[in-house]
Amino acid sequence: MAPCTQSIRSSGTSPTDAVGTVHLLGVGGVGRALLQRIALSGRRLVAVSDSTATVAAPHGLDPLRVLAWKAAGRPLAEWPGAWCVPTAEAVARVNAGVVVDATA
Repeated sequence: MAPCTQSIRSSGTSPTDAVGTVHLLGVGGVGRALLQRIALSGRRLVAVSDSTATVAAPHGLDPLRVLAWKAAGRPLAEWPGAWCVPTAEAVARVNAGVVVDATA
């Protein structure tokens, strides 16, 4: 497994940029179904977190690419540029308009 980026920087978003953005926590069955819906919704997926890391992109991630990555059994820690930080820290840094917790 490739190491995650240990330090992170601001996502570059501001509260007005956050409208319509989503940070998904958990990419199990429910999270994967949500990724499919996000792909059709027009909302911007700005971050995804699993138990290993967070992947973030202020201009948006392709939900179907994330879905394929996880369906292949790959942890987000292997995604280039993944952040290995506590989820709470990632949520604060990303500042998405909507945070969906699909971990339960």
